Amino acid sequence: MFDVHESLQRLKGRKHCLILAHNNPDPDCIASALGMRTLLHESVSLPVTIGYTGTIGRAENRAMVRKLCIPLKTVDPSDLSR
Repeated sequence: MFDVHESLQRLKGRKHCLILAHNNPDPDCIASALGMRTLLHESVSLPVTIGYTGTIGRAENRAMVRKLCIPLKTVDPSDLSR
């Protein structure tokens, strides 16, 4: 069975975490990534980057990211091996 507390404890002491959204993230994906970022930051004080590949194509999705100042970073697929 999955134990959230145990999983969070394993992350203590890490320097950074990347949450990688799926290609061309939609609002549900972005919101889920923000929720995970908050959980990791508040629970184990872990700096988190939310990354994605592809594009945020729909105008309303781009507007949401811009208006809400959502910190997303484009990730080049060739950098994922790091």
